[in-house]
Amino acid sequence: MATVDVNIDSATRDLEIDQADYGGDTTLSVNVGLLGSLTRLNIANPTGTSDELELKLVNDSIMNYQPSPYVLELQSGANVALSSMSGPDSVDMQGMIVQVSENSTLRFTPEMASTAPSNLDIRVYTNSKFIYDTTGVTIDHSDPAFLLHLQPGAEFQVMGASTYEYADGKLSFKDAQGQTV
Repeated sequence: MATVDVNIDSATRDLEIDQADYGGDTTLSVNVGLLGSLTRLNIANPTGTSDELELKLVNDSIMNYQPSPYVLELQSGANVALSSMSGPDSVDMQGMIVQVSENSTLRFTPEMASTAPSNLDIRVYTNSKFIYDTTGVTIDHSDPAFLLHLQPGAEFQVMGASTYEYADGKLSFKDAQGQTV
């Protein structure tokens, strides 16, 4: 598996990525930049490649003063597996807005599901999909990890879940043995 590092300079605010440029077993690791320069990352798939793009968001600056919330937007049929958000100031990625636009898919890998910063705002639009994969990891379900907004026609899939339950204002997903996934 190849990893491609994209380091953002302090002048870059928006970055457009074509998923087809990183095919096969490639992991794209994007360093959000010194002083929180990157505020919008758009990933599109205009050629319709079927390969899933693995994405890691890295913040290796100890002085990240983000000017506004980060926005990760998947467009034009993008198919992305978000595998991590890491760094000494990954707490600065809290409040990040993730938009899954029409015909796009976002999958949280087990690594991401178990380490996601709190207060992520995930917006899944019509004809798009969000997959939450906790396979092989234990998740602390005592505190919600993210806000999930589903528009009519959007799909939310929890890997390993066979049933769901809504009680006391909380939606829970359970496996065949009745364990929360």
